[in-house]
Amino acid sequence: MDNNTDNKSVLRERVQKQVVELITSGLEAGTLSEDRARGIAKMILETLPENLNDQDLMFLIPKLDDEFRELSDVVLPIILEYELKLRQAVEQKVLELLRARKFKEATEAAQKGIELSRLLN
Repeated sequence: MDNNTDNKSVLRERVQKQVVELITSGLEAGTLSEDRARGIAKMILETLPENLNDQDLMFLIPKLDDEFRELSDVVLPIILEYELKLRQAVEQKVLELLRARKFKEATEAAQKGIELSRLLN
């Protein structure tokens, strides 16, 4: 259980750290107003509460740049990395099921992976 809690913290902290870096560099470069920076910070704190697991976070992260387009530099790499890991896990599971000649289960696993990928986009 502790490992799962650590994973949640790592993902949330990664997003928060990258957002802080984005805000800081935007303020220093003059490309981000103080009001916009405050709005981004407030939205991040409200949207990513500490009690969420990784899967719940991954459904919220793609929405972070809906209002604040500046966040796409933070959001996109995380989504792409997650989708790659998801695809690899699904492919591995499907392959194992196919080798075991469990064709119905393999089809179901592939379908679940596709549905999850669609939900993230």
